[in-house]
Amino acid sequence: MEATDEQIIEFLTKPRKIAIVGASSKPERTSNEISRFLKEKGHKLVPIHPREKEVLGDPVIPSLADLNEKVDGVILYLNEKIVGEQAKVAAEKGIPLIWLPLGVRSEEARRAAEEKGLLYIEDKCPKIEWKRLVDKAN
Repeated sequence: MEATDEQIIEFLTKPRKIAIVGASSKPERTSNEISRFLKEKGHKLVPIHPREKEVLGDPVIPSLADLNEKVDGVILYLNEKIVGEQAKVAAEKGIPLIWLPLGVRSEEARRAAEEKGLLYIEDKCPKIEWKRLVDKAN
């Protein structure tokens, strides 16, 4: 189900363990910028990428299928052509929240989340949502 503003606020403001699929060690990449932002806000990150070894000091897991720890959510920094398949993997693992970043939409990903009763966010940036929902409230 589509996450409400209140659920987004709760997810962003309480320390969570968040998997970042498509994590990058390159500072110019959006996934790196958002990972830094989330770490600064107190979240623990589990970076996932097949070719990276370490991102922002955290060891990298090669694929979402290899994730063997509980996480509170996953952000999929992937091309729209493959994001649906990875959302299915996340849904099968029972990850409670699936987030597609700004500019990414996928009916396949939405269906995967809805079929398992998981929270779903698409086409939104955590940093922008923080400014819109959290900073505005303070």
